[in-house]
Amino acid sequence: MFDKLTGGMDAIKDATGAFSNISGLLGGITDQASAEAAAPELEEATSALDGLASKLGALPGPIKSQVSGKVEEYSAQFEDLAGKLTAIPGVSGVVEPHLNKIREIIGSFG
Repeated sequence: MFDKLTGGMDAIKDATGAFSNISGLLGGITDQASAEAAAPELEEATSALDGLASKLGALPGPIKSQVSGKVEEYSAQFEDLAGKLTAIPGVSGVVEPHLNKIREIIGSFG
């Protein structure tokens, strides 16, 4: 039980860190050039989030609920930021594949 609790706390910490990292990367995008510069790091961060999502299935229900709660909080912030980014000329084509993958991963947490 202790291992699952510790694993759950780690998952919450990891999810918070992954979301913070992605938000920071997206928040630094102001034009097409910065979007292109952020793309490799964004891909890496998205892969890390995907790995975390696959670990979620092994968590006990109450801990999974806590992680899902964090995901729901982040989802609204993410969509707000994504909307702002896609409105910047030249950025949408660069970030949209990453945004779609992140949306897919966020959906898998539910």
